[in-house]
Amino acid sequence: MKRSQLGRRFKPMAVLAAAGLLASACVHQGAAKVGVAKLEASLVFGVQDKKPSAPPSLPTGPVPDVAATAGFDVFSFDNPTTDFDNTKTTIKPACPLASVTAAPEKAVEAYITGTPPEGLVKWRRGGTVTTGSGAKASFTGFEGRVVRNYTKIDDNNFEFQTVQPRLDKPAVEISTFHVKTNGQTVENVGTNGVPTVRTQAPDAGVVLTRIDRYNEQGQVESSFAPGQGLLLLPLPVTTGEQYQSVAVDGKSGHTMQIDATVTRRQRVDACGDLVDGWEVQTQLTDSSLGQLTYNYIVATQYGGVLISEVYQAAQSASPAGPPPGVPSFADDLNFQLAQLHPSPVPAGFNP
Repeated sequence: MKRSQLGRRFKPMAVLAAAGLLASACVHQGAAKVGVAKLEASLVFGVQDKKPSAPPSLPTGPVPDVAATAGFDVFSFDNPTTDFDNTKTTIKPACPLASVTAAPEKAVEAYITGTPPEGLVKWRRGGTVTTGSGAKASFTGFEGRVVRNYTKIDDNNFEFQTVQPRLDKPAVEISTFHVKTNGQTVENVGTNGVPTVRTQAPDAGVVLTRIDRYNEQGQVESSFAPGQGLLLLPLPVTTGEQYQSVAVDGKSGHTMQIDATVTRRQRVDACGDLVDGWEVQTQLTDSSLGQLTYNYIVATQYGGVLISEVYQAAQSASPAGPPPGVPSFADDLNFQLAQLHPSPVPAGFNP
């Protein structure tokens, strides 16, 4: 049976985590040992060690095919439609909506105004995934992501990491981000000593600098380590700004390019807590994955962490299509922050 298209995606952001962020296939191998055994992953991500049931109906393809390729859900949180509140003996929604009078706890700004909130947070999944037979299966449930290792380099630079589940096997991937808060550089100085030209450095803003993917035994299976990272959000933020960023791993030859536009302030309902961020819409070209639409939201008031990611088939792909031998992205996946205030990371989790 063929593996689903989902298993080949290159995730960010936590992407690219993030998600991710995207899951790479053409990357170099490593052998570093880390403590990410299945038991530890289960502890952190609330793994229910069971396969999810198949969707009740599918446009094409048999139900057994969907069930057999649904391994992406092994790291999800338990996903009941309701949850019991033992203190009040009532039933409450698993992911309540924010009230009509709710307001964000912190406003999003054009500059970085806070640090990444470290800890374990829950994310909600949505959309559909294409199986090996071409069937469409619902992509639902929750997953855990860890924000960690915030490191201040100087007054204008810091780094942090996100750890999130892979979608093709019970293992994790770790994304590293560098944030340069002051990205304006002087290119030319006039005769009177006043700067006449200012341009942004290519790494001015929130940049994805590395993705390491681990296997079930806690070893580095592959890495994406470009010489210059992928710029996700220029700083300071300017609505309507268009930009292009290219990241190339010189060892593997893996390339990622985004053609992006900062569209507007956008709000996420994190299961009852509203969170503001900057929406960025991009066309992503990946040398192993092909072309797809990748949109995300970045929260500058929380250190530049992502709070939403959407992956879809490319809306305006090149007439030539993806590179030879690379399939077109056919899934419709979305991930959204579902917990504003992180929980403590359980002891013993140290990937």
